[in-house]
Amino acid sequence: MVADLSPVNPVRLALMLNICVFYYEILNPMETAHRMANQAIDEALPALKTSHEILGEKSFMDTSTVLKRLSENINIWASELLEQICPE
Repeated sequence: MVADLSPVNPVRLALMLNICVFYYEILNPMETAHRMANQAIDEALPALKTSHEILGEKSFMDTSTVLKRLSENINIWASELLEQICPE
């Protein structure tokens, strides 16, 4: 299960990224996707500082990449939501 994996496990984070995108693009509750992505980042960042040696270089880089993509999605979704609320 996902809950059994470390918050910085790259497989867990990649799964969370895919679930968030699924919620956003298919199920369409944007707030749920945004909240889940933020939660994944909030759980991973504190653990990331102490897990570099435990994860190893490759997993650490994978984790960093997925966290970056989660952050990028949050920014994109926030922009899209803002455009919906305040169209030009």
